[in-house]
Amino acid sequence: MQLHRGETGNAFAEAAFEAAEKARARSLLESLQEARADIRQGVDPSLLDRERSLENTLNRKTERHAQLVADKNNDGAGGIATEIEQLTAEYDEVRALIRSQSPHYAALTQPQPLRLTEVQQQLLDENSLLLEYTLGDERSYLWAITRNELYSFELPARSEIEEAAARFS
Repeated sequence: MQLHRGETGNAFAEAAFEAAEKARARSLLESLQEARADIRQGVDPSLLDRERSLENTLNRKTERHAQLVADKNNDGAGGIATEIEQLTAEYDEVRALIRSQSPHYAALTQPQPLRLTEVQQQLLDENSLLLEYTLGDERSYLWAITRNELYSFELPARSEIEEAAARFS
């Protein structure tokens, strides 16, 4: 958004909006993980067990590899590194199977935020306005999006906005 200040077009504002959307998607995923939401419903329990087992084995092998490297035992470290590569490939395959069995899981764990043009075309009609904001320590930003336009505004720092909101409520 700082780059957008000196520009006449909206390319930087659009890129900043899309970056904010990606951050929101990551934040949603982290919240789901913290809440331990059961997003794997419908997935074969044996696949989930295999995934858990591979994850545990990978963790143990990685710790052992780190110990060997720290002890400068390159002979043992090389063999374990090869095992880690094989286990990682198998782990990735199991996760791909889980994603294919549960599109809901894939949608939540690999969110694909909409680009600005997709938001405008798919979500907004001629009478709609989407307001999206992001709060920052030094300054915050607001995007006002209509079916055909993008407007961006610089706002005060998070602390000023939170203080004003507290007075209002």
